[in-house]
This record gives sequence, C-alpha cells and structure tokens, in this order.
Amino acid sequence: MSSSLPITGTDKSLDSALRRLVRPVADRARYYLILVAQIGGLLALLKISHGVTAINNYYGVVLPVALALAMTRVRFAAADLAAVRLLQMIGAIAGGYALIHYPLFPIVLPGAKATVAVGAIAVLWVAAVAGGVLCLRWPSLALISATYLVWSKQAVIRVTGLWHGHIIDVLPLAEVSFCLVAGLLVAHMTARIRDWPGLGALARADVAAASTMFSKVLIAAAISIHLGNYYSSFLAKVTLDEGPLSWLLNNDPGKIFVVGLDNNHVPYAGWPVLVEAMRMILSHSSALTNTLILFGQGIALVGILMPRRWLLLLLLGFDVMHLSIIVLMGANFAPWIMLNLAIAAVVVSRHYERPPVSVGILSVLFILTGNTFMTQAWLGWYDTLANNKMYFEAIDRNGQRHYVPTNFFTFYSYPFAHMAYGAPDAAHAFALDNPNGGTQVFRKVTASTACDVPVLTAPDGMGQEYAKTEIDGPAMDAYIRGYHRLVSAIRDRTGLFPYALYPHHFFVPLQYAAGFDTVAMADIVAYVYRRESVCFSMQDGVTVRRVVSEAEHRIDLTP
Repeated sequence: MSSSLPITGTDKSLDSALRRLVRPVADRARYYLILVAQIGGLLALLKISHGVTAINNYYGVVLPVALALAMTRVRFAAADLAAVRLLQMIGAIAGGYALIHYPLFPIVLPGAKATVAVGAIAVLWVAAVAGGVLCLRWPSLALISATYLVWSKQAVIRVTGLWHGHIIDVLPLAEVSFCLVAGLLVAHMTARIRDWPGLGALARADVAAASTMFSKVLIAAAISIHLGNYYSSFLAKVTLDEGPLSWLLNNDPGKIFVVGLDNNHVPYAGWPVLVEAMRMILSHSSALTNTLILFGQGIALVGILMPRRWLLLLLLGFDVMHLSIIVLMGANFAPWIMLNLAIAAVVVSRHYERPPVSVGILSVLFILTGNTFMTQAWLGWYDTLANNKMYFEAIDRNGQRHYVPTNFFTFYSYPFAHMAYGAPDAAHAFALDNPNGGTQVFRKVTASTACDVPVLTAPDGMGQEYAKTEIDGPAMDAYIRGYHRLVSAIRDRTGLFPYALYPHHFFVPLQYAAGFDTVAMADIVAYVYRRESVCFSMQDGVTVRRVVSEAEHRIDLTP
C-alpha cells in the first residue's frame, strides 16, 4: 500500500516556476546535444575505420565500400554542397589516377588466397575508374576510387609475396573522402530524425540548426585531415634532435639536390646549365625556403581559422612547395597537389562559408589528436652529403650490365625507388633514411661532410630500417623473376612496354634507360640489386663522389 502527500497551491506554483526556468535551458541544451552527437558519430566512424585498417588492412576496404554503396541513394541538403563538391572532385582525381595507376604485377604466390586477392584488386580497380565518372551522379562512389589507391598497395602482398605499403602519396585522398562520406551519413541520419512525425516544432528547429552547423564542422574536419599532414611535418622538423631551430638554421637543400642527382631522380640532369643554375639558386636561398616551409607548415594548424583568402594562399603555397620538390629532387606528390587544388576550389566557391571560431577551434583540436582518427605524414629530416644508392642492373647474355630505371617496375616503382627492401651487406651500409640521404640525427650531417665512416654506418634506431636490414632475398627474387616473365609476355604480344607513361613517385629521366631499352627481354639472364654507399664533396666547383663500400645481390632468372 502506498500513499502520497497532497500538493498544495504553493507547491504547484513552485513547480510551475521551476519548469519555466528549466525549459529554456533544456531547449538550448538540446541543440548542443544534437551537435555533439553528430560530431561523436563522425569521430566514431573515423576511429572504427582507422582501427580496422590498423588491425588488418586487407579487410579495411569493406567499410568504405559498403558505406559508399549505401550512400548512393541519399539526397543531400543544400548546406552539405561544399562537402559534396569536394567529394566529387576527389573522386574525379582518384578515378583518373587509378586509370593510369593500373595494377600491373605478377602472380607469384600459389593458392586460393592469391587468386581471390588478385580478383578483388582487379574488380576494385574497374570500380575505381568508373567511380571517377559516376561520382558526378552518385558522389559517395568517390570513396571507392580513393580507397582503391590505398588498398591495392596494401593487398598486393597477398599476390606477390612482396610488401608494397607506400601509401603516403594517396592516403589523404582516401581519408578525406571517407570523412566526407561518413559525415554525410551522419547528416542523413539526422535528417531522418528531423522528419519524424512525432517530433515537436522546437525540437525540429533545433535539429535543423544543429545540422547546418554540423555541415560546417564536416567540411572543416575534411580539410583539417589534409592540413594535419603539413602540421605534423612541421612537428617532425622542430622535434629533431638538435633543437627546435636546428632544421631551420642548419638544413641545406643543396645536399638533397646532390643526392637526387646521384639517384638519377632530377628531371633535367642531362642539361648541365640547368643543374648549375639550380646549384646557384640553392646556395643563396636555403634560409628563405626553410623559413617559408616551416612557417607554412606550422600555421596549417590554424588554417580553418584563417580568412578565405589566406587559406587559399596557404594551399597554393603548399603546391608551389611540392612543385619545387619535383624540380629539386624528382619526388612527385601529384595527388597532394591535386587535392590542394580541389580544396582551394571549394574554398572559393559559393557553397563554402568560413566556419565560426568555435568550429576553427575544433579543427585545431582535431589536428592535435595526431594519428588517433587519421594517419598524419611525419616528414622531417636533415639532408646530408652521404647516400646509399641502391639500384638494379640487368645482365645480358654477353655479361654486359645495363642500368634499370625504377620506372620499369610500374606498380612497384615507388617502393623500389624508396629502396624499401633492405640493403645488400647491410652491416656496411650507411645508417641513413633512404632514399635521399636524409637523417634524423644531426651528428650524421657533420659526419657526412667529413665522410666519417664509423659514425655514418653506426645504427641509432631512428628511421634507418631499410638501410640496416638485409634484403629478403627469396621474396625479391621470386618477384623479379615473375615480373620479368610478365613484361616479356607483354612485349612479345604487343611489341611495346611503355613503362615511362606510368605515374611514378620518383621518375627516372629517359636518358638513363637508353641502354636498357635496347636489350631484348630474352637476352637478359639475371638482375643485380646493387648498393653503393658514397660521400660527396666539392672541389673547384665540381662534385666529387667517393664510394666507401659496395655490395650486390644477384637474381638469376633461371635459378
């Protein structure tokens, strides 16, 4: 049995007063709760995707593809048009890049796993190329195009047995597009709630207002993912071992130019006048270029807080930097250049509104989370006058050797150019960050000037895994033999193998391949993977190359 006390008139008045006081607070809180739930949903999807890929990158493709297909029937609100336009441009970029970055590699491993993997890569490649066009009608399909570029490099080891994994050039396309599609899914689900018949007018208005604000959060988050790559590279430079200003004051880009010439990565190496002109420019501009790079990458943290013109200038400045790097050392970051242009196009469009300060602060916090929800590039090192030059030579029936450009390896040209498979006789290789003679240890900078071999060869556990690890001979040998058979079959059928038309992260100028291109595939009996650890110095204005040690690994085509 229960009983209740009667409510007196005074109590009723107090209850009514409390309700009048609480209701406005509750109504106002509802807007923020909806917005927080939307942001939380977006972060949860980003974290799930990031986590699944970290655990098993082969199955990391499932969520993006499922999300892209599920979102094809969604109609987007006017407030989301900035996100949709950026997504469509990324899709066109990724689809076009996938068209020329076709999956060309041998099937080396036996069994069903390799068969399924190569079939999945082929199907996703077709879908990626098609998605580059179809995303103009169904924007979410852009995610498939961008995902292919990353996933194909991760999945190919199941077919070839040889790791690839060099995804830094295309990863921003995939991560930005996933953020956009995930955010548009959250916006769609919120719209479904807003249209629920049982929702009151005030609540419906709060949902609409929160959704409008979330649209600003979404485009800011997507742009921030890419800005985070630049800011983290700023951190990589200011946290080098000699102090925050060591890179700014001491790094000499003229050294990486010398190493780039040695690696055959400088596009105009055959024109001495241009080479000398670049030397002259670098000798007088390092202080200015270091300052501009460090300043630009540092302020990327607050890019969303900038006025539209400043953000546009920052993005175009980054593209000037990337183009300069191509000229300086041949490193091609075309996907980053095109992504910056796509973001810039959205920023100047009528669909983009400068986010409020609160959203800008959220952008800063998002970037500062580092690799929690995204994978940020960490590009910071000192340039040196030392190099581990690693390259292939083909040996013909007469015993003559022919330099093989890394362009020849098409789909795998990136990791081969990055010397990502260890070094022959690694114990005597320089402990440097391949492939550009870089190091994160300042004492190696001074050691390279004096060619102090004990210091240069001493491992210190910082970014030198490739140089100080012996190559995986069986995996590399099997791949090279299989690839040689594949190229031979293509040339026999078509008479051509235009590998220079493939997109390469490091493009070796055509003149270096002149000798190799005249050799018939049938006349090649072996390949040699060589390492030359060298120091450079200048004498009377001429670069002197001193070979400290050398070693090679021979791959006979008939074992």
